[in-house]
Amino acid sequence: MSGSETERRRDALIVAGTLALTVVLYAGVFSAGFLEFDDPDNVLDNYSIRAFTWSNLEHFWTTPLQYMYTPLVSLSYAVDYHLGGLHPAVYHLTNLALHLVNVVLVYRLCRALTRKAFIAHFVTIAFAIHPSNVDTVSWVSTRSTLMATAFSLGTLLAYIRYLRRGRWGYLALAVPLFGLAVLSKSTAVALAAFLPVLDYCRGRGFSLRAVLDKLPFGAVALAGGLLTLHFRVDTGALYHYTLLDRFFLVCSALAWYVIRLVVPFPLAFAYAYPAKTGAFLPWYVYLAPLLLALVVVLLYRAPVSRRLVLLGLSFFALNVVLTQTALLEDNYASNRYVYLPYVGLLLIAAELIRGLVEATRGWRARLFAVWPALLVVVGVLFVVLTVARGMLWTQPVRVLDDSIRHQPAVPFVYNSRGMTEYQSGDYVAARRDFAKTLALDPTFTLGYYYLGVIENLNGDNDAAVADFDRAISLSSDFAAAYDARGKAELAMARYDDALTDLNRAVSLDGYLVDAYLNRGRVRAALHSYPAAIADFRVAAELDPDYPDTYNDLGTALLDSGDPRSAVGDFDEAIRRDPQYGEAYFNRGNAEQRMGDAAAACADWRTSATYGYQDATQRVQENCRS
Repeated sequence: MSGSETERRRDALIVAGTLALTVVLYAGVFSAGFLEFDDPDNVLDNYSIRAFTWSNLEHFWTTPLQYMYTPLVSLSYAVDYHLGGLHPAVYHLTNLALHLVNVVLVYRLCRALTRKAFIAHFVTIAFAIHPSNVDTVSWVSTRSTLMATAFSLGTLLAYIRYLRRGRWGYLALAVPLFGLAVLSKSTAVALAAFLPVLDYCRGRGFSLRAVLDKLPFGAVALAGGLLTLHFRVDTGALYHYTLLDRFFLVCSALAWYVIRLVVPFPLAFAYAYPAKTGAFLPWYVYLAPLLLALVVVLLYRAPVSRRLVLLGLSFFALNVVLTQTALLEDNYASNRYVYLPYVGLLLIAAELIRGLVEATRGWRARLFAVWPALLVVVGVLFVVLTVARGMLWTQPVRVLDDSIRHQPAVPFVYNSRGMTEYQSGDYVAARRDFAKTLALDPTFTLGYYYLGVIENLNGDNDAAVADFDRAISLSSDFAAAYDARGKAELAMARYDDALTDLNRAVSLDGYLVDAYLNRGRVRAALHSYPAAIADFRVAAELDPDYPDTYNDLGTALLDSGDPRSAVGDFDEAIRRDPQYGEAYFNRGNAEQRMGDAAAACADWRTSATYGYQDATQRVQENCRS
């Protein structure tokens, strides 16, 4: 067996072992559920992913998902739904599979960039097990990061092959891969700015060809940027940050990420940027550029390849900067933002360790033995931290609790926990967290929205409408808020206002089932039965498993004079909820209209057993004992 073949087998075993270790470390994620932040909009309440129809596919390519243009992510969720419905394990399995793919691609990229086995092995293992990556793998809604990373790494591999062999076919492969990365996550456009750096670090001089082969990437990046600006309508200038403030904040985020690469504890779901006090940020933020400059100087003086240092730092910085407050609304740093960028820093760390080992090789053998022992200790610590963080994700609300404990000033984390408490029926705790959200950020739209939802459930529709007014004033295209306000107005018999709001909701989101259902109820109250029936049928088509829709549809058909058709829809409601007392009562009314007194009495009696009060009186008036 030749030396090269032996080396390939060794590398294959190391990569396979890394993949196996990764699966073991992330095994707990299969018992995790969905997180009440983004997951409802992306998956649970996203009815467009529930069928592979032309209209749904068109929706993926023409409508943003959570304000971002990510059609490939929507398509991946649709595949998951086709395979496993709304079972969270299916979505977590896909995320883990993408992470495993990325581990292999990171290995291939490091081999292609350095041709040094130690660097490739170190970066691959560190990327696979680093605790900061747990959130990205374990949160269903970070699918965009995982997919964009896979396509970005594929782009770099194809481009490096093009540089090495000079064949246009590899460039023709790299460009569409880059397009797929941008269609997965808009921040992937940063890769186009990195390619000239890659050229320089690989010793490629300036030439016309070097310029021309960047043009397709520039065109894709420009198109992706324009699409992002078109769909990303939720951006804003928070805390009145100036451009100079944002420069220092981005520097502080970069410095923080560098530190967390080496010391990933304690971790949180999100890390708040500091608010201004008067005209200034906290003093330590202004030290961040100096810290970064010091790190760069030390790295350039270290016994490592300067071109590799430039490559790694550029890859890290370019892929991080678009995620920070310089351009987007998110007023926080997060572990998921460095999933791909950390590859650049890990390259430098691997080269630094390799250089230090070489520099100490002439010293005593005992000192040389310190390096592998130290790496093993750090690796074990990272494994323990990764497992511990993964265990938090088995109950996503614990991730939020843990984040608040370590970072108590991030509004959306309180809001997310409030949403979890709301879903579990703990409205008191939910209200408390929504109030905390708004205390931290009075412009947080979802805080007002969910407070309004709770007020509506408690019957205080005036207060609910006031909260929805605030939500809509902050976000004029918030479809769910128009729907919820219309529902509250319906309860107050303000039918014209309700119809206006529900029309607006449907125009903003043609997949908002609840808006069709509520508009149908308004139209039924106005005796516009054909229009009401049409709305209920759209709602049933979008969500065929919701029994209330069939009950409302049957009621509208009955009131419009079609009891026979109404019975069929009441049958559907009862089939989906065999203890649906109101549906039995209404079916009994339809059967009475049709002259079947025996069937009507049987249904009214069943309705009464399930606690529907009107049924008892109907039995007493119409049925013999």
